[in-house]
Amino acid sequence: MKFFLVFITMGLFWVEAQGVVLERRADGLWYNPGGRTPYTGKAERMHFDGTRISEVNYLKGRQHGLSRFWYSNGNIRSSFSYNAGVLDGNSTYFYRKGNIQNLTSYRQGVKHGLVVDWWPEGKKSFVESYVNGFPEGVWRSWWPNGKPASERTYRNRRLVAHKEWNKEGMPKTVPGWNLDGTFKSAASLRERQRVIGRRVLWDRNSGTNRIGLIYRDKPLTTIRTVFGDPDETDDTRWTYKGLRIQDPVNGTRFDTAIFRFKKGKVSEIWIE
Repeated sequence: MKFFLVFITMGLFWVEAQGVVLERRADGLWYNPGGRTPYTGKAERMHFDGTRISEVNYLKGRQHGLSRFWYSNGNIRSSFSYNAGVLDGNSTYFYRKGNIQNLTSYRQGVKHGLVVDWWPEGKKSFVESYVNGFPEGVWRSWWPNGKPASERTYRNRRLVAHKEWNKEGMPKTVPGWNLDGTFKSAASLRERQRVIGRRVLWDRNSGTNRIGLIYRDKPLTTIRTVFGDPDETDDTRWTYKGLRIQDPVNGTRFDTAIFRFKKGKVSEIWIE
């Protein structure tokens, strides 16, 4: 029983197998053991029970054309398209059960076109786009439940928009970015201070302008209209800082309001 060294894109490992055995030399090319000419042809490897391990095509010592690899259960593991030793075309990975995991497009060794990834259950995990190895266009990702997780927009190799959501679909705070995905520049910060909710003097526990009385049970869209984008967010609350809030009884001042919510509506308001 022989053991042969099998090379695949994911690394080097030993397997109990039979088939064509090649060796890679210092020049980076593949040869038959003891051979003097770089290998051209198909190299197939199989387990002794006949199940396939790999099928790789070579041209003058370099991978060229389609290379494929299989799981021990007979399902395909991955396939790669090469041109003179570099990835060119689609590279595809599969889960062990046979459903697709990832599809990545290459041109002359760099990502070019779409990269699409799937969760094991079959829903998309993310979609990215590249031009000559650089991100370009809209990138999107999703949670396993199908709800959006993030959206990024690249233009001329620069990130120009960025939004994120939690698993329930509520917007998340991204440092340096507004909730609408725009960059949080100094000008946008000044604009945020102009929204009415940040200029009004609110009452805490009593008074006609009591913040908790007015906005309880209001939808989050109303909160954003009045107060602008929150300074902090998580799965159950929005936090606004730098507000003007007073206790009309003793004159104590506060500057933070925390809007806790359920199903998109305010359930509690904490003042700090």
